[in-house]
Amino acid sequence: MLKIRDTITIGSIAGIIATLIFISVNYIFKLMGFQLTSTWEATAKIFLASNLIHTPLGKIVGVFGEYVIGASGGIIMAYILKFTGCDYYLLKGLGMGALFWIVGVGIIGKLINLTPKIADEPITNFLIMLDLIIFGIISALIIVKFGDVKQKP
Repeated sequence: MLKIRDTITIGSIAGIIATLIFISVNYIFKLMGFQLTSTWEATAKIFLASNLIHTPLGKIVGVFGEYVIGASGGIIMAYILKFTGCDYYLLKGLGMGALFWIVGVGIIGKLINLTPKIADEPITNFLIMLDLIIFGIISALIIVKFGDVKQKP
């Protein structure tokens, strides 16, 4: 099977696919009746005033931003695997997903006042943590299975 050799391309693809999967997990939890702030809503809040988030353009901005962040996370994961090797890639993906949660929600979210509502919603916080761990594992899996990210000599 032909593998994708470009690190940015395979990272972007892996990040977008992993984002689609964790958005689906969020959607399932919403269908089950869990009241939570969606990741697209949190992403839209980065760019828009609160009263614009639930408008049609607000939803587009939030979802598009979420996929751009996902592609960026996939690129970071691809470079981590390129420079550290692909052994234990699932564990590396889990660790990177947890690190994305700590940095994204815990540090950056607090610095830009993105997460005060999320801090009051333990289920949202837990699901974002779970989402990002799933994201890390799936993106690492896709990168290893479909990419050739060996470090060049």
